[in-house]
Amino acid sequence: MATPPDFTAGAVLTAAQINKVGLWHITTVTGGNGAASVPVADVFSADFNDYQIVVSGGTIATAQNLRMRLGATATGYYAGYITNRYDTGALLGGGDNNATYWTIIGHQTSGNGADANIHLTNPFATVRTGMSAAHAQFSTTAGAGPNFGAGFVNNNTSYTGFTVFTTTGNWTGDITISVYGYNAG
Repeated sequence: MATPPDFTAGAVLTAAQINKVGLWHITTVTGGNGAASVPVADVFSADFNDYQIVVSGGTIATAQNLRMRLGATATGYYAGYITNRYDTGALLGGGDNNATYWTIIGHQTSGNGADANIHLTNPFATVRTGMSAAHAQFSTTAGAGPNFGAGFVNNNTSYTGFTVFTTTGNWTGDITISVYGYNAG
């Protein structure tokens, strides 16, 4: 049999081979139309240390950054962000200092959908949760450009879920949030 991930039709896969699959789909949540937030519950567990979260789709009246909060924690968010503007190539920086959420985990344009790729480390463990995020910001508006950020939550709380929300206003079309766990193998 071929070594995974080169699966072939009819091949019998062993538990050892399946246990080596690197990225495991946990859930996909669709929602947000008419709301300013989309909660995603019961996705973090002892099964994984690291998670990938992908946000896409949706519409909103005014393009804006997307934010994230873990569980009910509304303090202790730290992060640094940098944007490389498409129009001038200039770098813009910013950050969160004991904020109530991470302020730039993605971007939502009015007609081109959301764009967010977030990596979380240890959200279920009782240690600080790390975050890194990147998005392309599907916009040609002056000042727009790809954004990269990283940070942590300054506590030892174990989380099972999170919420993605807008900067201001409600979505006018549903976003899709997919959550994956990284298998340590």
